[in-house]
Amino acid sequence: KQQSAPPKKDSIFPGLESQTKKKYHYTKRKNIYKVVLTGGPCAGKTTALTTVADRLRERGFRVYCVPECASLVAGGGGLINIAKMTREENIKFQQALTQYIMDQEDRFYDLASLGGNSDDEKVVILCDRGAYDNRAYIDEESWQAVLDEQGWNAVELRDKRYDGVIHLVTAADGAEEFYTLENNKARYENAE
Repeated sequence: KQQSAPPKKDSIFPGLESQTKKKYHYTKRKNIYKVVLTGGPCAGKTTALTTVADRLRERGFRVYCVPECASLVAGGGGLINIAKMTREENIKFQQALTQYIMDQEDRFYDLASLGGNSDDEKVVILCDRGAYDNRAYIDEESWQAVLDEQGWNAVELRDKRYDGVIHLVTAADGAEEFYTLENNKARYENAE
């Protein structure tokens, strides 16, 4: 009887290392495009996503919208203020959240790839924030620790997961009167 190796002590999900380090959808199916909307807090990403989705549908695209994972976590009771975390806790949190983002995106890609779709049908997957967005919430050395622990590569996360990136500027940069914490439970950053 073969015994499995003991889990790494510093792993976020002991026993699931092989699953969390898997490679993701870099082989594309024709006519499926994944676009991420990114930017600072209160930039209008979620609002823009709805508008872009509507415009694409009007032009005959089938559109999937991947929700912002941090908001899903906060709405599920996991509202976490990273400013109060230790460095190690923040690394583990960013690993878990980045993994969750990629899992969500990959499940939507799987759904878009299912049968019943003609090869000439154009499909767009719109992502409300992406895997690289978490970099903004952690220092450079800690982000590298996140990447190293998971076997990820910054260039692949940033440049190869998406066919397009739409970057929106936060309202905190020049339109401070429109910056609010009220419309998103996951938002706790001040305008500065």
